[in-house]
Amino acid sequence: MIIKRKANQTDKTIILNPETRQVLFQFENGEFKTDDNSIITIWNKYYNNDVPSEPEINRGQEEEIEKPKRRGRPKKKAE
Repeated sequence: MIIKRKANQTDKTIILNPETRQVLFQFENGEFKTDDNSIITIWNKYYNNDVPSEPEINRGQEEEIEKPKRRGRPKKKAE
């Protein structure tokens, strides 16, 4: 599998395993080739933001937005 760097990453970005704090890899020309399933799993779990990490709450229900109250004098009507 070829892992491509994200827009906020550079070729000098070092990808770490957050659990063990060990270096996994560094990009070369914006890509990293690997067949190691553990690296692919960690990349998808911690670094690949395409997949939502938290489920959306109240899916399908929109929150009611309360309009702010207007304060001050009312506008004069043009006659």
